[in-house]
Amino acid sequence: MFGFLKKKIEDFASKITKKAEEKIEEAPTQPKEEPVPQPEPKKEERKPEPKKEKPAPKAKPTPPTPKPGVSPVPATPQVIEPEPAAPKVIEPEPEPEPAAPKVVEPEPVAPKVTEPVPAEPKPVVSPVPAIPPVAKPIEEKKPKLGLVTRIKRAVAAEVSLSEKEIDDFMWEFELALLEADVAQPVAEEIISLLKQRLAATKFSRGSDVRTVIESAVRDTIREIVSVPSFDLVEKAKKSEKPFVVMFLGPNGAGKTTTLAKIAHMLKENNLSSIFAASDTFRAASIEQLQYHADALGIKMVKHTYGADPAAVAFDTIKSAKARGIDCVLIDTAGRQETNKNLMEELKKIKRVANPHLLIYLDEALAGNALLERVEQFKAEIGVDGVILSKMDMDVKGGGVISIARSTGVPIIYYGIGQSYRDLVRFSADDLLDRIFG
Repeated sequence: MFGFLKKKIEDFASKITKKAEEKIEEAPTQPKEEPVPQPEPKKEERKPEPKKEKPAPKAKPTPPTPKPGVSPVPATPQVIEPEPAAPKVIEPEPEPEPAAPKVVEPEPVAPKVTEPVPAEPKPVVSPVPAIPPVAKPIEEKKPKLGLVTRIKRAVAAEVSLSEKEIDDFMWEFELALLEADVAQPVAEEIISLLKQRLAATKFSRGSDVRTVIESAVRDTIREIVSVPSFDLVEKAKKSEKPFVVMFLGPNGAGKTTTLAKIAHMLKENNLSSIFAASDTFRAASIEQLQYHADALGIKMVKHTYGADPAAVAFDTIKSAKARGIDCVLIDTAGRQETNKNLMEELKKIKRVANPHLLIYLDEALAGNALLERVEQFKAEIGVDGVILSKMDMDVKGGGVISIARSTGVPIIYYGIGQSYRDLVRFSADDLLDRIFG
């Protein structure tokens, strides 16, 4: 069972495991150690260099301001002139200005004295590049670690896979899911969820990497197939009587045999039942159902071939009420969802019988067609639960995963043989055990 899907998952898990183990081997055996704070080296105190006093620039000789009433030195001979000529003494005031440069001529020599000033920073800046060599004495030998400490650190090393590393395997795994009959939207959702889980997973040296990866795949598939379900037996016990169940599905899927298995299960739980032979279309369908009724000791209501199937269902419900029978199980003719006339016949049976449950039954070998059929029957008639037959065959398993996620309809049972007891309650954990077991 699920041999194909199981092999594909094992191949994927092996490749991811190999990649994770390679990354663990490449990881350092010891985690990065936090640097031990070292005492700061004492900086050499530099004696303050005596500041060279800048030679005071020679003050520019200011031209002597003539005192009022006193004439400048060069004009001394003119003092003899009479007072009215005093304005003439004031007029030449601008004239002394050109004579000032002659006195200030030595100023160009002053830069020679101040030339050392620009070179003054040189002795201060030059020692700066020599600072790094001072740090050499800081290096100290790391303390030796004990054997136990080294082992702990080696085991504690953890690594994770990047999204790019995971993507290298995801494309191939998605193709494998599609080959296993998983519907494309469901396969894409599985890949997305699995990628998130693997990216968040830490792999440590010494751990069972394969188990960690398989656990991530299991959790992802469990999330996909887990939808609200119900127990048919419990519903029958709590419901008003008679509890009516109508079975739908294509021909040749094992519908009549599965109906007998349900009757046997109800009988073991102290619930009586009666068959309605509403398949008046297929040859030998009434005789086949009669065989199971006799084997189980169950009553059956039948008409002739070609009779109205809805009338058979009506008479069966009426008989169950009269006899106080707990459950009515209605068998219908197998048909394809594309046959409009037969689909209309099912709608009529549904209107007349007003069943508590509409159970779709199909074979697990149908693959992607299984999903299409369930969706079509759900749209045309309605489907409350799914039972899959022939699960004991080497089915790929993708259709089983796709049904619940795509349609929201739970798988309630699956058949694994011809015996009446070969009907197993479906659960996500049981499915995963069969895939990974």
